[in-house]
Amino acid sequence: MVTFDSFSFFRKRVTATLDSSGVTAARTSNGEPHMRLLLG
Repeated sequence: MVTFDSFSFFRKRVTATLDSSGVTAARTSNGEPHMRLLLG
């Protein structure tokens, strides 16, 4: 439930297979990974 105006309720589920360093094997046309997971 959204209770204030500045909160965005837009969500999208994605599925990716990451290697042990948190990067996808799939790459864009310029060689960058499609997804990179950064843990803080």
